[in-house]
Amino acid sequence: AYWTRSLKWIKTYYAEGSDVWRRDLLAGVTVACVLTPQAMAYASLAGVPAMHGLYSSVLPLVIYSILGSSPFLSVGPVSVLSLLTATSVSHQVERGLLKTLDTTYVELAAVLAFYCGL
Repeated sequence: AYWTRSLKWIKTYYAEGSDVWRRDLLAGVTVACVLTPQAMAYASLAGVPAMHGLYSSVLPLVIYSILGSSPFLSVGPVSVLSLLTATSVSHQVERGLLKTLDTTYVELAAVLAFYCGL
């Protein structure tokens, strides 16, 4: 299966004379520096606490690094999805389908994100 691809290259990853892990470490730090404020901003744009933005940015990267098959795919939160989430969930709140705004808003946004991920 394609998800076991990482088991093939892990043997040569730390080989003597290979600096691949150093370049990957630098790339990971760079992505973390860019993605952390971006994920927090997108979470606030969607109307959920910033903590949820961090979860939505880190967890997909970890899962994709294990199961992914393309090295050129961008995984994580995007501004359009944040705006659509805020619009959809706020519309449900305005219609009175949700009685409380705090917990229910976040739960509905999480369910929407789960279904979008399927």
